[in-house]
Amino acid sequence: MRTCAPVVLATLSFCSHVHAATIDFDDGTPNTAIGDTYAAFGVTFVNAQFWDYTSNPLDGMSLPISMLALDSGTPFPSVFDQAHAIVILFEQPPDAVSITALDVGLAGARMDVYDSAGHLLAQDTLSGAGSGVGNFGQLSTEVADVRRIELYQPFPNPDNGDGVSFDNLSFTVGDSDGDGVPDESDNCIEIPNADQRDTNADGFGNVCDADLNNDCSINFGDLALFKSVFASTDPDADMNGDGSVNFGDLAILKATFLGQPGPSGSPTECDNSAPTITSTPPVTATVGLLYTYDVEATDPDVGDILTFSLDVAPAGMTIDPSSGLIQWTPDGTQAGGNVVAVRVTDVGGRFTTQSFLVDVAEN
Repeated sequence: MRTCAPVVLATLSFCSHVHAATIDFDDGTPNTAIGDTYAAFGVTFVNAQFWDYTSNPLDGMSLPISMLALDSGTPFPSVFDQAHAIVILFEQPPDAVSITALDVGLAGARMDVYDSAGHLLAQDTLSGAGSGVGNFGQLSTEVADVRRIELYQPFPNPDNGDGVSFDNLSFTVGDSDGDGVPDESDNCIEIPNADQRDTNADGFGNVCDADLNNDCSINFGDLALFKSVFASTDPDADMNGDGSVNFGDLAILKATFLGQPGPSGSPTECDNSAPTITSTPPVTATVGLLYTYDVEATDPDVGDILTFSLDVAPAGMTIDPSSGLIQWTPDGTQAGGNVVAVRVTDVGGRFTTQSFLVDVAEN
C-alpha cells in the first residue's frame, strides 16, 4: 500500500500519488439513508443509514446501520446476517480499505470484498468475547480491483443482544502522477494532465500521445506528420496544449520516440492486440485441380472474432470470411506464379497479413 502524510480537507485527504479518503459519517442525519451522500468521494452505500450512537468509544457520532437487540426500538434488521449486509460500492477500485467495527460481540463482524465481476477476492473477520461497548477493531483489505464490500455479522443471534456498528471508512486510490485523476480513469497515468485533454479521442491524453497516425507506435511516420504541421495550431500535434505546435511538442515526441503512447487507464484501441497467422500456405497448384489453403490465426485477446479476406488474389480465388478456407481452381491462363495476400482482422480493427506466391503447373 502506498503511504503519505496527507493534508486533510474536510473528510478527504490528498497527497502526491495517492488519494486518501476517510468518511466518519459525522455529518449525517440519524435514521436517514446514507445512499449517495458521499458520491463525491466515489462511494455509494446500500442498505445503510446513519445512527447517532452516543456511546461510540471513538467519537460518539453517527454510524451506519447495525444489528441490535430486538427490544432496542431502532429501525434496524432483527438479524444482521449477510442477507441484510451493508453494501459499499466504489466508483474507482481502491488500493486499500479499512473500516472500524464497534462493539464486536459473539456474533462477530465480517467484511467480504468483491471485484467488478462479483468474484469474492478477500474476507476479514473479527470476533469478540461478548457484547458491550468498547470491543472494537479494524477490518481491512489491500487486494486489487475492489468494487464492492459487504459488512455483516457472520454468526448473528437476535436473542443474545449482540450488536455491531461501523465507523471511519478509510480508503486510498492510486494516482501515479499526482494530477488529481485516479489511475483507473487517467488517460496519461505517468504525466500530470488534470484537464485530460484528448483532441483525437483515442483514449490517450495529448501530453503523452505523439502517435499522430494512430498506429500505436511513435515512429518516423509520426515525425513526418509533426514536421508537416510545425508552427501551426494543429490540435493533435499541440501535445502540451499551449496553442501552437512548437519545440515543446517536439520535445515530447523526442522523449517517446520509438515507444508507445500512454500509458492510459482508459480503454484504447492499442489495448487490442493484432492477430497472428500461424499456418503455412501450400505454394504449388495444378491447372484444373482444386487448390485449398485453410488459413489459421490466433489472437491473444480472449474471445476476439477474426475475419479473413484477400487483399491480392488471382481471378476465381475465394476465402471464407469466417473459417479462412481458401479455394481456387486455376485455369490454363494462370499457369506460372500467382501472388496472394491474405488479411486477418479482429473486431477492434487490428490486422495482420501474409503474402505468398503460388506456382501453377500445367496439367
